[in-house]
Amino acid sequence: MMMQRLLIFLAVWLAVNVSFATSAEETSTKKEADVTEPASQEKPYPKVLTEREIIEQNLEPSYITAGGGLNFSFWRESHIDWGDSIFEAELNHHLHFFDSPEKWKWQGFVKFNPKIQIRMSSDKSTPIKTPGFLPRATYFFWFNDKDPHDRFTYYSLMLSHHSNGQAGEFYNSDGTVNTESGNFSTNYLELANYQFQRKYLPEWTKFSVIWHPGFNREDGLDDQYEELKVQISTFTTTRTLRTFKPIAEDMLLKRGWYFKIFTSVSYTLMGRDYVVAPNRNYTQITPQKAEWDDNINLSMTMCVRPPYFNDMNFFVRYDLGYDYYNINFQKEINRIQIGIAGDPFGLLN
Repeated sequence: MMMQRLLIFLAVWLAVNVSFATSAEETSTKKEADVTEPASQEKPYPKVLTEREIIEQNLEPSYITAGGGLNFSFWRESHIDWGDSIFEAELNHHLHFFDSPEKWKWQGFVKFNPKIQIRMSSDKSTPIKTPGFLPRATYFFWFNDKDPHDRFTYYSLMLSHHSNGQAGEFYNSDGTVNTESGNFSTNYLELANYQFQRKYLPEWTKFSVIWHPGFNREDGLDDQYEELKVQISTFTTTRTLRTFKPIAEDMLLKRGWYFKIFTSVSYTLMGRDYVVAPNRNYTQITPQKAEWDDNINLSMTMCVRPPYFNDMNFFVRYDLGYDYYNINFQKEINRIQIGIAGDPFGLLN
């Protein structure tokens, strides 16, 4: 049994590394060609970034965690314990196509990501239950900025699917949600605005609106799953230390250490009226109205890349709110996870 778990873990880790390597290869030529440094800087940054590089450095990386996470009991009680999962992994591979013609008043390109989320349970035979499939196409665009190196504003429009590959009944016979084989399916659009300012904190900010219009959506999600949500995300890297502590930046960079801090807060405006929705077919289930704080999800991640790592890094992540893993949306999480994440586009540079 232990050997079986080890082999499955290694297979997923190999898939994650292949995703890292192939994504990095896509932009390696362009990165090597562009090494111009701004002459006006007292302590110049390592290179001038293009619009595409700025965007790619802030795309979702692939990752794999160890165990289910360390739980906390304040505010919310997490339903996943450290021993409940062998690992959690997310595979992201950003395929690039369709660059806008230069004659257009705006520039842009499309990224397709077949995004997959999996959790390996520690139950008998270590199954991967209800994997998440989130294929998405995103059009990134901007209006020609003269110098994107220090400050850059861009936008995106994304169409994403989200399902769990199951076709079972949404509810069990006792009226509870079927988290073993119940169908979960929805589609959504995301419109986002991004602000990149390399010399200031936070270095990168994203404001987004997410809307589920309702096509190909599981009926059981009505009144208890998001339909309209707003989200704010930020990134800060080693380079922005120069804003308030140049000595700390120099000390880290000289030793080859890089870090990145990611924060994200979302609030559901429509759709989540209940944590447990009423259902006339299952009168034995007591409905539970959603309070204002039931619509908040918080995530904070700290990535660190030691000098002997090239395109991956260690990370620590804290999640508070409700589970993002498809059919488990009714379950609370309040935990810290540790793992290894990819850095195919130079996220920490």
